[in-house]
Amino acid sequence: MSISNLDCWKKSLAFVIAFSVLPFALTAQDSKLASTALADDASSQPGNILMRPTLTGNLKILFILVKYPGNSSGIVSLNQAQQHANDLENAININSYNALSVDIDITPTTLTMPNSESYYQNQPLVRLRADAVKAAEQAGFDVDSYDREVIFSKKVWRGSAALGTINRRTIFMSHNLTRVSVHEVGHSNGWRHANFWEVNGGSPISPNGTEIEYGDVFDMMGNLQAVAGSYHHFNPWSKYRVGWLPQANILNITSSGTYTILAIESDPMTVPINKYTALKIRKDPLSDYWIFFRSKEEYVKNGPVITQIFNDNIQPTRLLDMTPGSQTDDWKDAALAVNSTFSDTQAGITVKTVSVSSSEVEVEVTVDANALANIDNLPVIDVTSPSFGVTINGVIDYAVTVFDPDFGNTDGAGIDKVKLYLHRLSDPLIQNLRQGFDPPDPFATIELSAPPYRWQFDTSSLPREGVYFLIPQATSMDGGTQTVWFEHIIDNSGLPATPVLFSPSDNATNVSTDPALDWSAASGATSYRLQVSTDSNFSTTVADQSGLTSTSFQASGLENSTTYYWRVNAANANGTSPWSSVWQFTTIVAPPAAPVLSSPSDNASGVST
Repeated sequence: MSISNLDCWKKSLAFVIAFSVLPFALTAQDSKLASTALADDASSQPGNILMRPTLTGNLKILFILVKYPGNSSGIVSLNQAQQHANDLENAININSYNALSVDIDITPTTLTMPNSESYYQNQPLVRLRADAVKAAEQAGFDVDSYDREVIFSKKVWRGSAALGTINRRTIFMSHNLTRVSVHEVGHSNGWRHANFWEVNGGSPISPNGTEIEYGDVFDMMGNLQAVAGSYHHFNPWSKYRVGWLPQANILNITSSGTYTILAIESDPMTVPINKYTALKIRKDPLSDYWIFFRSKEEYVKNGPVITQIFNDNIQPTRLLDMTPGSQTDDWKDAALAVNSTFSDTQAGITVKTVSVSSSEVEVEVTVDANALANIDNLPVIDVTSPSFGVTINGVIDYAVTVFDPDFGNTDGAGIDKVKLYLHRLSDPLIQNLRQGFDPPDPFATIELSAPPYRWQFDTSSLPREGVYFLIPQATSMDGGTQTVWFEHIIDNSGLPATPVLFSPSDNATNVSTDPALDWSAASGATSYRLQVSTDSNFSTTVADQSGLTSTSFQASGLENSTTYYWRVNAANANGTSPWSSVWQFTTIVAPPAAPVLSSPSDNASGVST
């Protein structure tokens, strides 16, 4: 698929800092004129994980069809997979307004996995992924050259029938429902579920409501009960994050006024300068109200919808019901109808629908400008290492950048501390983070007080491979706290075993200054690295040899009466093993010097008897 109008985009898609962290507010007229300048200003700032990745241009996806020994076929035929690919491409093209073209390749045959269904049922999900990817590579596909892989397989894993919150690239499908694969692509973009806040009566934002998972049925990240053609549009916050909606199309409300919102189905390139795809009103430091119009959705085309969206990548979005308690399926009348008013009295916000047509709505917004200006901006976090979609093994250098925009836009500006947690994906983790609690059971954590915020961690110490989350939590000097997560795969199963030292024995003494250092062969190793040091921390070395292919190294020229420390690791194409245990030995004492004769002198004669 080609992109017909990328060159004529008149609105910047390069703006990479979320509205919630802008150091200033835009008026209705300023917002469109300032978009290019804002992009330039933001280019030197640390990044924002909420605004990555940008998905414009081309996205390459590989469909990997698999079956198991003894099965005659997989879950989809080649023809079904091709139709699925066509539908997925179409849904993404429509949602991205053709800013993103999708190219999908399909394995021409269903690939047989190397192990049985029962084997994978008792293994971490990453084993299934690794073997499916390897099978595709053996079939001639360069899997790393694709941006996403979708693995069609019988459901041999726990949990949902389809999965996309894994590593920002891998999707698992156990059926042929294209609308679900579109949903999972959303997860692979870092998007969470679209929920519904159900209230039996009173205010739409009553704290006594119930969170209905997937309950925003009008969003592709919801459960898709409502029908609006084949597929729904993602909300404008999601589209903005990946560059499908230019910053200029979303107005950050800072003053009261009457505003026109065009349908989310409208091409953003056709939106006039005085109209918008969405309005955004800050509710509090944690969340914003987004107001937009779904003109093709039968149940809510009578007015705009209002969604509470949280400024992190953990919380779901929350569709609010503008007529709470009116019927059993309350989502069916969630829109704000003409002459109806939504109020958040605590925040000083009211929204009234003035008029509705088939293509746009007009709303009257009242805000407390002073209150909006005084809302705290939370720290902005980005994970700069590792990259999205990379499988981690061995020692990894985690790195994040953090700044508080109320203090500045350089790494560490206004930041009191940063805590990094490493945690397995689990329901308790999700529940804790949604409620604002710390991760419940991290495998490891570190607290850093100043940039650079880096953490070197040996992943081989983890109990097993799997999907892990790096969870940065930043606390500002003004007390504001922000938490995000970074999902990735850690898989050390392909690494060589750790070598075991053999000779000289640990704590050996009287060792030659030219000793042979020996260790046992490590399973899976193709080479070894040896280090010798007089420092147990190996801050300096007297020998550092890599690429060794034997299990012995002949050291030479060591000092007498000196204690040395040594260690070995193993390497292969998949990476490097952990270091062996550190052993030490002490070299032999230097022999005494030969005596020097003094008297009688050499060849003396007449010496007394």
